[in-house]
Amino acid sequence: DFFGTAPGLQPVNALAFGVDAQRGELVSRWPMPFARELRFVLIATGSEALRARLEVRSEAQRFGPDSLLFYAHWHAPERHPSEPNHEFTLAELHGDGLFVGTLLNVANPLPAWWGEGDEKIWIDRDSFPSFFGTGTEDYFGYAYCSNERFSESYIGQTLSGERQNFGRSSLYRIHAADPIRFTSRLRFELEVVHWAKTAEPVALDGLVY
Repeated sequence: DFFGTAPGLQPVNALAFGVDAQRGELVSRWPMPFARELRFVLIATGSEALRARLEVRSEAQRFGPDSLLFYAHWHAPERHPSEPNHEFTLAELHGDGLFVGTLLNVANPLPAWWGEGDEKIWIDRDSFPSFFGTGTEDYFGYAYCSNERFSESYIGQTLSGERQNFGRSSLYRIHAADPIRFTSRLRFELEVVHWAKTAEPVALDGLVY
């Protein structure tokens, strides 16, 4: 998920990360400032042994009291009914920072469009969202339940299901050119609006940077 590919290895060619699925290479280009030390930990959660080669590139930079640390937050899968329309809170962040990216994974059990809901981003003491979008497909840069796979610098759909996005989809959007500043709190909500009215839920998970 961190590298914009989920589930499995899908080709990714984004500004902030990339995946060479054929060679099994995952690259992160996010700046990750640190004051004194940096530590990487890889944890194998399955039963098979983990083998990996890690390469780190760093350069000296001034680190001061105004420097921002890097943070990524993963939201575990949640199952959501198709009705009534409601919000899925992908992340609620507290502190002072910049919101710079989103990854969303969807498991859609029905051949009907799942992403009509709007994105809403609440900043600091908002009584109404500072950012109120026009639909999930617009936020991720395409129109009406496209099944096309694509990976561009700022937007991508690296996995898509069958007709009307039945099955699994994975999408990302990078806010490097339009970061969203918050000083105390940021809440990112996606409205769950599914065209099929059924008891079968859609599963959502994702990550914010």
